Amino acid sequence: MIHGADIFKYSNGDIIDFSSNINPLGAPKALYDMIDENIKNIERYPDVSYRKLKSDIARFHKLDSSNIAVGSGALELIDNIIAESRFKKIYSFAPSFSEYKIRAKVHGKSFFEIDLKDDFSIDLDALDKIELDKYSLLIITNPNNPNGRLLIDRELDYILRLREKLDFTIMLDEAFIEFTDKLYSYGELDGIYIIRAMTKFYAMPGLRLGYAISTADDIKKLEDNLAPWTISSLLEEAGEILFDEVYKTRTREFIKAERIRMMQLVDDIDGLETVKSDADFFLIKLNEISEDEIFRELLKRNILVRTCSSYSNMNGNYIRVAIKSASNNDHLIDSLKDIMNNLRKESYE
Repeated sequence: MIHGADIFKYSNGDIIDFSSNINPLGAPKALYDMIDENIKNIERYPDVSYRKLKSDIARFHKLDSSNIAVGSGALELIDNIIAESRFKKIYSFAPSFSEYKIRAKVHGKSFFEIDLKDDFSIDLDALDKIELDKYSLLIITNPNNPNGRLLIDRELDYILRLREKLDFTIMLDEAFIEFTDKLYSYGELDGIYIIRAMTKFYAMPGLRLGYAISTADDIKKLEDNLAPWTISSLLEEAGEILFDEVYKTRTREFIKAERIRMMQLVDDIDGLETVKSDADFFLIKLNEISEDEIFRELLKRNILVRTCSSYSNMNGNYIRVAIKSASNNDHLIDSLKDIMNNLRKESYE
């Protein structure tokens, strides 16, 4: 299982997709209104420079449009940054998003993984031993996927100081950052790409929209590799939903409360334990059952979860679950209790 959300592989009917980390509250009403109002735009090409979209995103971040590139989902931007000819070596922490390694291989780049510690924190001593230079791209997923841990300020400050010393480039993949309350200060954007995915927080994965933030020069290098017209004309005004503070506050409050509630309930189940997370998903460590077995048992109950054996540096059996509606979350908890109780009964017989 390399990616979540492959519901078509596992079911033709009704299934609760806990493998996909999408806002359970659904897309904001303003997005549907925007699509309705602009449906006739499908009859023309989108603006090849996406002026309105980039302007709205830049205004939200208090930047200039020259600091923004947009793509068909965050992955298009990640792929094109990795493909840049100046980068000969790609580094990523492990475990992390598998597409970094896949994209590096596609583009013939040398790829190296830096193991996270057992608690999924960054091993700064290990990072110190890496030969980073101007030909290097270091990818940091924040919060990290699959465990959902945010960088702490001390880690980020250390990495930024190291970048100034060694002149490598950093790509911060912040696909899930908006589910958290954390604000970071990166200082100057020189040597830094920040990647955002609007598909996750704004529940629009079927529309595909992401954006990159960097210096004007680095954005120009990125856009030189991007194909034209990869974003639908329906999304030319989608940047305006970034300003919906009511939607964002409601989402964050719901996610935080449900994450705390779910993790406590899972930790109360013998044989299961959770891993600290700041995101809209978390890991469950399986101490008495394999990930394949629990995957099959949950599928019988119309629940799809993300198995984790495809991630590098995952020691032991884990599944990753997203936060869904309260009723769906309750169904998952009840199913986990049932599966583990049945397992215990079988062991006694």
